[in-house]
Amino acid sequence: MSFIDKIQKQPALKPSVSILENSNKKQVINRASNLIWAIVRLILLIGLSYIVLYPIIFCLSLSIRQPNDMIDPTVIWLPKNLTFDNIKFVLENIGFPEAFGKSMAISLSCSFLQMMSCAITGYGFARFKFKGRNIIFLLALMTFIVPPQIISMPLYIQYSKITITTSQLFGGDGIQLINTVTPIALAAVFAQGIKSGLFIYLFRQSYKGMPKELEDAAYLDGCGPIKAFTTIMFPNSTPILLVTFVLSFVWYWNDYINISLFFNKSKPLSVLLASVTDMFGRMISPAGGGYTSIEVTVYETTFCLMFILLPIILYVFLQKKFTESLMSTSIVG
Repeated sequence: MSFIDKIQKQPALKPSVSILENSNKKQVINRASNLIWAIVRLILLIGLSYIVLYPIIFCLSLSIRQPNDMIDPTVIWLPKNLTFDNIKFVLENIGFPEAFGKSMAISLSCSFLQMMSCAITGYGFARFKFKGRNIIFLLALMTFIVPPQIISMPLYIQYSKITITTSQLFGGDGIQLINTVTPIALAAVFAQGIKSGLFIYLFRQSYKGMPKELEDAAYLDGCGPIKAFTTIMFPNSTPILLVTFVLSFVWYWNDYINISLFFNKSKPLSVLLASVTDMFGRMISPAGGGYTSIEVTVYETTFCLMFILLPIILYVFLQKKFTESLMSTSIVG
């Protein structure tokens, strides 16, 4: 028998059916598991979105409806008669524009000052070696966990004594620090503002992650430590600067403890919000009587929506850059 005849008599090789079936089963299982996980993630996201967005949607629904719709069982989300009279009433009757301007001035100025002071302080902890550096840095972090109520009253007494002392020395009313932005701004200037310990830590970690060669090249060009910081290190810390400014702005905007302590006459929005219910309750309606509890609820909810509107706008426009800044901020040990 020739060699060719032997080859022709051998059975032909057939692909393994079991291997193909197992491969198809694995693909089906993987697709099914991916689909189930996608459905679970979708359900979780819908639930979390509902929890987060429900208060905002509720405030929006109440602010554009008439008080009569509050007692109408057929009205749930969309009012029968759309109106913007509630917003107009809040703007005209409780001094909202003036309070908004004060809150904006406090938040912008103190956020900028705190950003600058924390950047300088964090740079000092990251790049300069001096005796007791670790202990001082630990004390700076401790300010983050100290309740503000502990130091608020001593600060108020101290600033009040300055007014009394200057009045006795120079006559007149003296230097007025209460009901001004000065007490809050001074704390921001010295890196003792709201959550400043956190920002000092973030700046320190960010500067420690930058190459030391950047400063060495600046020193070779004749720069001193201050010029090296202002021209090299500070411009390269843009991500953490954005994070610090946005968080500081929101926290100063929502702050009530410090603002209510130092502003007892001219009230910013956070202080006005705490007393808005009593203000609406004492007002006289055009009909001659007081406003009903339903009307007060609608006006109060409208004010709450107007109060949180600016942080929501900041989030909408800065959300992408804010997230990218958090991701690009280098946190090293």
